[in-house]
Amino acid sequence: MTHVHELVLARSDDDVVAAVVPFVQQGRAAGEPTLLSVRPGTAAAVTDLVGAWSGLTVLPADPGSRRPGTDLRRFEALVHESMAAGTRVRVVNQIPATLYRDWHEWRRYEAVVNVAHAHLDAWGLCVYDERRLTHGMVEDLMGTHPFIGRAAGRRINRAYQEPRGFCDAHFDAPPDAIEQSQPAMELRDPGPAAARALLRDLVGRRAALGGYDVEGLVLAVNEAVTNAASHGRPPVDLRGWLAPNRVVVTVTDTGRGPQDGFLGLLYSPDQQGMWLSHQLVHVAHRRHAGGYTVRLTARAGQSLP
Repeated sequence: MTHVHELVLARSDDDVVAAVVPFVQQGRAAGEPTLLSVRPGTAAAVTDLVGAWSGLTVLPADPGSRRPGTDLRRFEALVHESMAAGTRVRVVNQIPATLYRDWHEWRRYEAVVNVAHAHLDAWGLCVYDERRLTHGMVEDLMGTHPFIGRAAGRRINRAYQEPRGFCDAHFDAPPDAIEQSQPAMELRDPGPAAARALLRDLVGRRAALGGYDVEGLVLAVNEAVTNAASHGRPPVDLRGWLAPNRVVVTVTDTGRGPQDGFLGLLYSPDQQGMWLSHQLVHVAHRRHAGGYTVRLTARAGQSLP
């Protein structure tokens, strides 16, 4: 069983098609089921060039519900559903540029893939729009993909880094700009019940969020407050902000914070609460001079997958 995690950096729509078409054609020749999680325009161009084939599945485009935690679980489920005896599954994952805003978590995702999916007989092709990436973002992608792909084929990436070391070095996310403004909700040393009640009151003012989004955020905040009381150091500060189409909540304690760079993305029984939070909302971690902050963000149109 062999897992291949390959990067394609594209500078045009033609670049994407030039990389994906031979990948699909090779899968067809080998009898390997191939899944396309790509933009509709990419899917149309590829299927036009490759032609009808029962082994090719075009997945619905739904960038709104995608988060690092859910993408890890989604990829594994899709591979298991598509596997046949003795065959590898190929997956093209074109990351929408709208998701680059959560780069601090996506770069951890790309590193964790190499551990979380190591047991899968799958070949994942990650396609990014290089025009939308900074130099630092490109470095992150080079550090998290063992292989680099072009139309001519794949090659070993010499810049690839060991996943845990990468995640340990890139665990801490910068503050959201909204954290510099006056919070709409603030509570010191809240119990879980008080945190849930105050948060429901806050989120009730943001009609754009659906019921799943609200309850997902409430559950994630309950977990963060409980963790801060159990594993952090007092005082614990709960803060919340309302912005167009999103609600942002931070939980801060004065402890040193978790030391596991895989936290929340790689499942483990003793960290299942934080893993669940990553399934429900956007989660970012930050260790700083004053302690540790976990930031939880729910956005309109990003319901539970």
